[in-house]
Formats: sequence, C-alpha cells, structure tokens
Amino acid sequence: MNLYHGGVAGLAVGSVVLPNMAGHRHVEGCKQCEAQRDGTWVQGTDPGTPANWVYATSDRPYARYYASRAVLGSLYRVRLVGEVERSSEDLFPTWRAGSAIVVAVLEFNVVLSRFERLKLFKRWGGTEAEYREMVQQVFTARGHP
Repeated sequence: MNLYHGGVAGLAVGSVVLPNMAGHRHVEGCKQCEAQRDGTWVQGTDPGTPANWVYATSDRPYARYYASRAVLGSLYRVRLVGEVERSSEDLFPTWRAGSAIVVAVLEFNVVLSRFERLKLFKRWGGTEAEYREMVQQVFTARGHP
C-alpha cells in the first residue's frame, strides 16, 4: 500500500520526516486553525493533531491538503518508521509513527483549488455554507474585508 505525507518543502528521497515540521501553518483568529492546534475537532474540518507523531495516509487528496497548508509544501510517498498505529482522530485511512522516510517526491508547491478544498470539506462532513463561512473567517483574520 502506498502511504502519502503532505508537508514542508525541501525534502528529498531518504529525508527523515519528523513531528511538528510544519507548525507554522496556523493563522491567528482562524477557528479551524486554533481548534486543530488545540487538538479539538470542528465539524467539517481536519482533526486536531497530537504532538510527537508523523502521519501518513493512503488517501492522496487528503495528503495533498496537508501539503497545500505548508509554505510551498510538497507531496511525498513515505514509509513510516518504528511502531505504526492506525490514527484514531482521522476520518480518512491514516496511520502514524514517530517518523517517516521519504521514498519519493511526488509534487512540489502543492496548491489546491477552492473546488478541491470544498470537496474535502464535504468529505469531513461539512456543508458548502459552512465552508464559505470558514473561508470568510480566514480572510477577516488576515485583515481582508
């Protein structure tokens, strides 16, 4: 089974992926970002991420989402290292371990369209109206009208 990890840019085949490498991807004032950082869950959003884990999923679009959240993020195929367990907080097929090794770099500078983001948001159980509200909150938090 192929496992994917979306995260920070600049890794190469053989690089070690460590926990919390993309901790900078939170926007102050964004309810989803704050809930994710605090380890809580908001309907229609990705779950909170406990510290000290590296996550990989067999769901490529889900991994692309995480790549898109990192600055110039990349999509990698990885092999988890150490004790591997099924993630209990993800709605998509996801596993976690203490680290991972990059076995292939699949995409650089991943950017999702609004349609791709909305599609994932709905897979998390959110509605289109909730998605629009969340996007507006992020724009407002960044100082946009």
